[in-house]
Amino acid sequence: MTCPGESSQPLRPPPGPPLAGVGIRQGPTPQGPRQAPWVQLRTYSFAPTLYPAMIKGASPDAKPGDLVTVYDRDGRRFGTGLYNPRARVPLRVIQHGEAPFTEEDFLGLLDRAVALRLKTLRLAEVSDAFRVVHSDGDRLSGLVVDRYADVLSVSVHSLGVWQRLPRWLPHLHTRLGTRHAVVEVDDFVARLEGIPGSRPGQTPAAGGKTVPTVKIVESGVRFEVDFAAGHKTGFFCDQRENRRRFARWVNPETRVLDLCCYTGGFALAAAVTGRAVDVTGVDLDEQAVRQARRNANLNQARITRSTATPTATPGRCSATATCGTWWWWTRPNSWIAATTSAKANSSTKT
Repeated sequence: MTCPGESSQPLRPPPGPPLAGVGIRQGPTPQGPRQAPWVQLRTYSFAPTLYPAMIKGASPDAKPGDLVTVYDRDGRRFGTGLYNPRARVPLRVIQHGEAPFTEEDFLGLLDRAVALRLKTLRLAEVSDAFRVVHSDGDRLSGLVVDRYADVLSVSVHSLGVWQRLPRWLPHLHTRLGTRHAVVEVDDFVARLEGIPGSRPGQTPAAGGKTVPTVKIVESGVRFEVDFAAGHKTGFFCDQRENRRRFARWVNPETRVLDLCCYTGGFALAAAVTGRAVDVTGVDLDEQAVRQARRNANLNQARITRSTATPTATPGRCSATATCGTWWWWTRPNSWIAATTSAKANSSTKT
């Protein structure tokens, strides 16, 4: 069904002259000679991450990590991206459209990401730990940066990003007032991308001294972040609002059981901010439980800590902890309170 005056034929891009590329006859594009280095797409896609089957060819001078001009399948300028032919994601599009994009424009994207957190969301008023750059969400595909006090915890998933860290990190330090950086690259990602060193950790690109741990404050609660032993970038900053909301549900008569407590984020929010009468934290990871104990000491808070004993039921992950208390179980947009007698069980299908 079509509207009056609307064609029933599907829309197709207008035809263009022969295209340049791998195995394609060289020739001018609809906009004139191509700007090298360049990559040409086989299919139309506005996704920031493009895979090998979606790429038709590249100029001979396009090297791993290069900032390249992207052309669509008909030879029209489509955008700009970071290219790495050996990677699982060979093209990460940074900008769509015909406008030029240079190395200087990367600094503009970093500034925009920082301004969103500091000026719009005003996260620094709540905590000195928050995400600064969130990969594709900030048009910086392959880069994740979390701020922890005066340390930047950086997770890299792209060779092009890795190559530019010596310039980007000092720029972020200036904007955020940080001094040190911890750079982490997964072994598997490093091999695929061709990033030197399997786990570079603190590298010359990071700058500053080696920082094994750092102390942060979130809504008045203090935590120690261990970069070597912690999960992801060291701390789950994305749960900040959930911890604040949870604390509002707690009062001095509440008893709380925090299952899978990790380093005690929700447990300490209940104990310190909510002033719960009794808090128990349970986790399978003994190292995480020890970190939760240190975090409790930082806040002079009393939390009963327990290491869960896993069961061996195939296809299920279970933990059992002995405690006679109230426990809270969270689901999306809901809070459920229940009572336990002698045991609290968490069971989730895997």
